[in-house]
Amino acid sequence: MENPKGHKPYEFELVYTIPEAAKLLKVDQFTVRNLIRKGYIQALKLGRLKIRKLEIDRFLEWAQGKDFSNLDEIKELTF
Repeated sequence: MENPKGHKPYEFELVYTIPEAAKLLKVDQFTVRNLIRKGYIQALKLGRLKIRKLEIDRFLEWAQGKDFSNLDEIKELTF
């Protein structure tokens, strides 16, 4: 599959490793692991932990408008 200009190859994968998911979400790997541990993102283990692209899309849709400063107490984002 050809990549459109400016897109990184991992943007078209079906599954992502923890480091790849962290890059996509623009957070560190520790945060991705915590999101998995707390059940906000579902992962699977194929050698190493992987996250499906559909799961990342689902999480981002659900997370829109929420404040994740404290993963134990997710709140609606307010200004």
